[in-house]
Amino acid sequence: MSISVKSGLKDKDRVYVIAVDRYDTTMRGGVLYRTDKPMGIPFSDYPGLVGGLEQRFEQLKYPRANMRRRVFGDGVENRWLAVVDQEGTADSGAQAEDIQNRRGRLLTFRLRVSHRENASWQGTLSCLEKGGQESFSSFQELVLLMDGYLGGRSAQRKADQEEMQDGTVRQQRFEECLSIVMECPEQLKILPDTLVYRFARGTQRMTFLIRPVFYAHDTCQGLVFWKERRQQRSFRSLLELVGLLSDAVYNDTVWDMEELEAAK
Repeated sequence: MSISVKSGLKDKDRVYVIAVDRYDTTMRGGVLYRTDKPMGIPFSDYPGLVGGLEQRFEQLKYPRANMRRRVFGDGVENRWLAVVDQEGTADSGAQAEDIQNRRGRLLTFRLRVSHRENASWQGTLSCLEKGGQESFSSFQELVLLMDGYLGGRSAQRKADQEEMQDGTVRQQRFEECLSIVMECPEQLKILPDTLVYRFARGTQRMTFLIRPVFYAHDTCQGLVFWKERRQQRSFRSLLELVGLLSDAVYNDTVWDMEELEAAK
């Protein structure tokens, strides 16, 4: 069971506004706001949004994670959070009252994450323009919800109970969500149960083999192998897998280390 620190927080401290400005095949631009702060954090993709939210959860110590996040390599947790811009860098010339009422050019979401169990998130999401409120039991479900509102590939939030028993459907949804969140320029499927994600920067490459093993808690558990480092980690959710990949792919220091290793 997760441990919450609710007593010292006002209700508004637990609510986030996601103003989405740009979308084509996935969410590509917007601003994340805490409803008690006048300034926001710009993001350009899902990893940036997730990093901003995780940073706030850790600062507030709410909601507390009931599992420690797994990482590659040296054991330094959540290096990718450091790439998130600090609060106050977005729309610095605007008046506070204007930003408080800011709406996304496309859509505006109100997000409340109440728990961080099973290496994932649980909470509620509402779309201010379209109305209604939906609950989600995992980060994967949240992605399906948001992409569905934005008119993307995930038009349905969740299959009915009979359909969810179909392992093929659950595999397809996991693969779809991973593709939405991690914009990888080169994605391959070398076996029915093995994905290859290859990222490039100049002449350098990062190659990850991803093997889903089983599905529980409305997400996926499996193994990811970083080919160049010859390191393997297990992941307990889509969110944890995104953290593992982002920890490497969105960190300049890691790319520099790879370049030095290649030059030896």
